[in-house]
Amino acid sequence: MKNVKMKSDMTSRQQNSVMSKFKVATISATVTSLICASLPTTYASDIEIYKVPEDSVGTTTLMFMLDVSGSMSRGDYGQTGSRLNRLKQGMRDVLYGSGVSEPLANKIIIGLGVFEGNNGRINTIAKALGQEGSTNVTNQKEIYYQLSRNNSTYYSTCTDWHSLTQSCKAWSKETTTNPGVGNNYYTYTCYFGESCRVYYTNGTVRKRTHRDDLMASIDNLQPLGNTPTPYAYATAAAYLMGQQISEPNKQWYFKRSFNDNYAVCIKWNGENCESWAGWYYGNFDTNQQGITQGASGELDYKSGRYYVGTGPFSGFEPSISESKDGDKFKAIKSITDQATNNNKKECSGQGIYFLTDGVPVVNSHNSGSDGTTGVPHQLMKTSLGAKGADFNCLSSPLGDISTNDNNGRIWACIGKYAQALLDQNKNPTGLQIKTAVVGFGEEFTNSNGSIDVENAKKWGEVGGGGWTAGNNSKDIVDSVNAFLKELIKDIPSMSTGSSTIPLDALNPAVVQPYAYFPQFEPKVKPEDTKQIWFGNLKKYYVLNNGVYSSKTVADDSTVVVKQSKLQDLNDIWNNTNISYPDGVAIFKKGGVLNRLLLGTTTTADGKIETGRKLLTDYAYDGTLAANERVKKDLNLVQVKHTYTIDNKTKTDTTYARALMGLLGYVISNDTNTEGLDLSNQAATLRQMGSVSHSKPLLITQSGKAEATKVGGKVVIDTTNRDDYVLFGTTQGSVQVVNANTGVEKFAFVPKEIIENQSETFKQDGGNLAAGKDALYYGMDGEWTAHTAYVSKSDGTLTVGSATRNVLESTNNEVESLTGKQWAYGGMRMGGRSYYALDLTDIDKPKIKFHIDPSTGTVYSQAKPAGTTYAALQKMGQSWSKPSLGYVNWKGQRKLVMIVGGGYDAGGDDGDGLKANGIRTGYKGYETYNYDQTNEIGAGVYMFDADTGDLLWNADSTSNASLKYSVVSQIRTVDRNNDGIIDHLYFGDLAGQTFRADFKNDGDKTEFKTQTTKMLDLHKSDGTSPRFYTLPVFTAHNSAGSTTMFGGNTVVVTFVSGNQSSPLLATSDSPQKKDPTGLQFDGVYAIFDYDVYPSTSEGRYPTSHIGARTLDSVPVNDTAMDKTKLRYINGATTATAINKDTGWGGWYYQFDTKIDGTTKKGASVIKGLTTPIAMEGSLYVTQFDASDNGTTSSCGAGVKGHSFSQRFCLPSGVCQGGAIYIYNLGSGIVTLNVGSASDPNQRSLVVPDPNDICPAGKTCTPNGEPKFITTGGSLRLIPNRWYEKYTQ
Repeated sequence: MKNVKMKSDMTSRQQNSVMSKFKVATISATVTSLICASLPTTYASDIEIYKVPEDSVGTTTLMFMLDVSGSMSRGDYGQTGSRLNRLKQGMRDVLYGSGVSEPLANKIIIGLGVFEGNNGRINTIAKALGQEGSTNVTNQKEIYYQLSRNNSTYYSTCTDWHSLTQSCKAWSKETTTNPGVGNNYYTYTCYFGESCRVYYTNGTVRKRTHRDDLMASIDNLQPLGNTPTPYAYATAAAYLMGQQISEPNKQWYFKRSFNDNYAVCIKWNGENCESWAGWYYGNFDTNQQGITQGASGELDYKSGRYYVGTGPFSGFEPSISESKDGDKFKAIKSITDQATNNNKKECSGQGIYFLTDGVPVVNSHNSGSDGTTGVPHQLMKTSLGAKGADFNCLSSPLGDISTNDNNGRIWACIGKYAQALLDQNKNPTGLQIKTAVVGFGEEFTNSNGSIDVENAKKWGEVGGGGWTAGNNSKDIVDSVNAFLKELIKDIPSMSTGSSTIPLDALNPAVVQPYAYFPQFEPKVKPEDTKQIWFGNLKKYYVLNNGVYSSKTVADDSTVVVKQSKLQDLNDIWNNTNISYPDGVAIFKKGGVLNRLLLGTTTTADGKIETGRKLLTDYAYDGTLAANERVKKDLNLVQVKHTYTIDNKTKTDTTYARALMGLLGYVISNDTNTEGLDLSNQAATLRQMGSVSHSKPLLITQSGKAEATKVGGKVVIDTTNRDDYVLFGTTQGSVQVVNANTGVEKFAFVPKEIIENQSETFKQDGGNLAAGKDALYYGMDGEWTAHTAYVSKSDGTLTVGSATRNVLESTNNEVESLTGKQWAYGGMRMGGRSYYALDLTDIDKPKIKFHIDPSTGTVYSQAKPAGTTYAALQKMGQSWSKPSLGYVNWKGQRKLVMIVGGGYDAGGDDGDGLKANGIRTGYKGYETYNYDQTNEIGAGVYMFDADTGDLLWNADSTSNASLKYSVVSQIRTVDRNNDGIIDHLYFGDLAGQTFRADFKNDGDKTEFKTQTTKMLDLHKSDGTSPRFYTLPVFTAHNSAGSTTMFGGNTVVVTFVSGNQSSPLLATSDSPQKKDPTGLQFDGVYAIFDYDVYPSTSEGRYPTSHIGARTLDSVPVNDTAMDKTKLRYINGATTATAINKDTGWGGWYYQFDTKIDGTTKKGASVIKGLTTPIAMEGSLYVTQFDASDNGTTSSCGAGVKGHSFSQRFCLPSGVCQGGAIYIYNLGSGIVTLNVGSASDPNQRSLVVPDPNDICPAGKTCTPNGEPKFITTGGSLRLIPNRWYEKYTQ
């Protein structure tokens, strides 16, 4: 039997052997350490770049033409009340809102027409619904409804109201108990499909609006007469176009002088009749509407008089006077404004909503088969003005002009007229006017396919607005909303996001050829009141310097983002078993979202299990006393679908409904969850929070590294990988998914998320209604991991356990080793906490520790009750991505986690504004000129990465200037390759940057540090440049170089830009719309002479150069100053590097657009993402807020534009002006680094490699490749690198 020794039992010689000898050779690229030091770790864009101006340049104009003929007084089988009453209720729900619909927006322009008898008429002119009048109106606040069903009476009370109209927004569960309140009621058919009484009381008094005028007009409608469909259609369109429908002196009849015989005109030339039908015998009515006695004359040699006017069929005469302008309809401003404003034309929509309950019935002479005879043709032709000269009813998609059936000919004219309205070249407005048709009543809903019904259906399709068969008030609401979606152009749905290529801990010399792409839908319409955005995470291929949906690239058809537009392409994780209906948002397709296991699954042996593995430290036990039921369990408990029936958890009625939402169950608010059995209930709720700022993190549990020679070069590949991707969502979960399949391994939801934002777990984010300015962000911070691999006997690397032979053992000893995988992350705007998860056994993850600044406590496995630290209470929101490394902590080598103090988002604790525990908004640094005085988030904190204990922090007590929020990741630097951190670099949000030095002398009693200010751009008015991003650290020994402007120095580079207000200084900014009084942003490179070279003095300097400031513009190279940064915009000479006589560094001011010539004012162009340094090149991405991005002239889209510019290190200036500029596209885009064609090399990755240069501009030097590659051959190093720091 072999001798087995645990690691703790090994001798010193054996331990050293493990650390210094090798069984699996490892690698080191012969590229500069700049690559590893400078891969981007950045925050995503902030939400104000997603633009939909509330006052859009576009308008939506809708003309209702409603049937009030006699047949609208009828009832229909299965419906209660007349058709007209159901129509009235539907229009009330449209205008005032109901339990299933919002009121139409105030800005929509609506007019009302009705038709019966001989014509249609304009009842109410078109105005914006919110246009106020001079009088007041009192809302009818709906209190409850009463209805009868199956011989019983049921009641429901209103629990929520539409704020504008106080109509009911949400009803309670029905009961048989009469609430007994409210005296007034109206009896229509309610939207829930039953005859009912809705009781109301007097509500808020407000200004009367056009909305109220419309409803009053609708309430007064009475059914009468026939269904003159073609005349009503022409009347509605003539009014919408501001045209005549008939000339004022048009000849309609000729009556003989000596009897009542008369002739009827059937074809006209202008006002004059050119073809008569007759004679007709009988009593001629000389008092018909729209005609008067005209001139005398002769017809067929018979004397008499003409009867002239606009005619009895035109609808002009009975229309209200406010709709008229002389002998034509008054033009509508929203229509005429488009004639001189192309933006308005592009962004506006207009249409006719035509509702009818029967077939066309007309009282005029039949239309002729020639297509130019009859009243319908004449009215339509006249309404088209000059564009109607060639209008006829031939070759129509509707009816049959050749038939003897008058309706067939009428339908033919209707079809051709719908086409003319839709064609902007065939109607006088030059606009597209759509027509939606609603067939109302059982003749349409129960139709056997009659010719008239089929023609009505085709009419809506030909008119471009669609067809609906309806029978109740809800059908009215649905059809109106559907038509408005066709007309409203200024707020389209959009999916957006920015991809990430994560580092590979298993094989750090090679970047994996995959990009992980968070996608989400910004909800920024004024009516979008939810406080969470939903999203997805997808996986794509990286090749040819771009991100593609295919493994190979033949053309640009598979590029995921093409010319700044996200394409609808399948990702690697797409579930081919799921099909999507038309109109589904791109972000909802494929990805992790469609791999979520909802509800329950059945194992091979027939066992029912919960689909998602949902873990939390929220532990509820209802069998205990009330004050003991909720505890914190760091070992995590699983929330199962049996939560509502399990003895311990079923009484948790506070959170059960929300927690079941995460498992896919929708449970209504009025359903009692206690004892609710979900085993047979379908789980249909498929949603996950957006991945807005949490960059996906690749974690690898195991794999095998193999070195091979390919083409004479050593290439390291990995096999049998067990890969996962970790990311946080705004819904509050940290999700870990299988990197190969996209299937979720588990999701962790912290207890504080459940207690603070569980409403967001519910369908569509529940009842939260404060909108985009008070979003919940959940677990939206960035994560990092500490992974320590051990090798098995076959060379497989694992974070688990491995047993193998002891090297150089003479008695068959074996050693047992255990790896580690710990993940660390914060919440960003979701809160103030940091969490450390132990993922070593990924089947049983647990919390290592939880840092909770809200209580000043660290909870850990060793101390689950917590340890308090007063300094924690000054920490702000946890924006700073943790930096991990080792320090010499009082003589011991200790793994630490270092973070910035955090973000001050307003409120007493920096976590934003709240009322009764509900988030209501943000302040603090969300205000562009915030002058902070409370020191929330100031300084830097260092924690034991194993226990979470606070070891050290720097604040204003250690350096008086450390009094402003620090939100970036902290740059850690090991200057002498001993594995110990020597320096920290960071900036704050008040224009200052710092270096902290660690003495690392092993002193048993004191951890010696010092903090030095390096750059001072502070402004006392709160407009200081802000530093949100990780600084770049590069070391250079290039004084003798002939290919670059060199120097021996260390360069620390910072980039500024207001990430909280990315549109600052532009007209789209919600705060400040011009650059006046603001500061330019830029890139600031500091020559840190203090720490060069890396001697003991350099690692802990005893003398310090003062904080740098900016030199004058233009630069004066004859007066160099080591405390000044040289201005290099336009420079062609190197920045002198000399501790005694040179510059203190350089800066480039962001004042020029991508074209290289157009200048912009202060703060317009910002640096919002971390720069990338690769072998002497520094790539700095700039965000130009003045660019439209993907926003159309209608205002919807992603505002602003990103481009990246190359600078040459260390001097900032490239020899020979070899500048590279890359267009990255719309929005705030992160530049990525991926593998080149040679896997040992790296190169830039951009969203669209075919769209990197604006038209007409040269973006790369002549004769040079578009992308510079770095790296080269690999060499083997005999060292177990993966075990080097595992103790």
